[in-house]
Amino acid sequence: MNKLKLKKIAKWLWITLASIVIIFFITLSVYASKAYKASDEMENNIVNIDLTSIKVSEDRDEISYKVDNPKLNIVFIPGGLVDASAYKYLASNLAKDGNNVTIFKTFFHLAILTPNYAKRFINPRMENVIIWHSLGGTVASMIASKNKYITDVILLGSYAFVNIENKNVLLITAENDKVLSKTGYADWLTNAGKNAKEYSVQWGNHGQFGWYGEQKWDWEATISTKDQQDILISKILEFIHQNDISKPF
Repeated sequence: MNKLKLKKIAKWLWITLASIVIIFFITLSVYASKAYKASDEMENNIVNIDLTSIKVSEDRDEISYKVDNPKLNIVFIPGGLVDASAYKYLASNLAKDGNNVTIFKTFFHLAILTPNYAKRFINPRMENVIIWHSLGGTVASMIASKNKYITDVILLGSYAFVNIENKNVLLITAENDKVLSKTGYADWLTNAGKNAKEYSVQWGNHGQFGWYGEQKWDWEATISTKDQQDILISKILEFIHQNDISKPF
């Protein structure tokens, strides 16, 4: 085979590869454009939260809430196809309690595409709490299982895909959640450890773990989003406060 033929083959290989990459990113972009966005109702409720002592900032990969002398560092991993801003009401209230809080803006709204990137939000000089929703658990459980600085793990409508029994674990489900696989939850429950705590939000659903409206395949909640969010805040704070004294390192 002469050099001219080799060059032609190499050229077409590069064109084919480039085309595949372009198609892949176009497909992802179209898919990501369908992500659930935060509702205006959430923003209207955030206005009522006193954030004067909290530094709120946002860039391409995070929404952060910083306080003076924080108690804990809390990191949110959003659910699949859910915009990070849909968790701002939860984050604002947890920051108001005196914690640094970061919501990770996932790549194309899918944390699994950059599984190691969320590690950069873990602070090795503090005790860290990681909270994940739904599909975000795939990445978050992998990070939590191997990171000694993560002490508490909170699952919202999700379950651990790897063993995290060496952490303080809280699993919060919802009565009308039709998105979470009940079979999967039961099958993988042992990964949370025998000391894991469970709580179910009566009349709540999957979509209301964030604040972005109705979600496909979900059942209708018979409590308001605000009510479910306030229950989550109460249970999360109760959990992390009771674990303040003894943390597994």
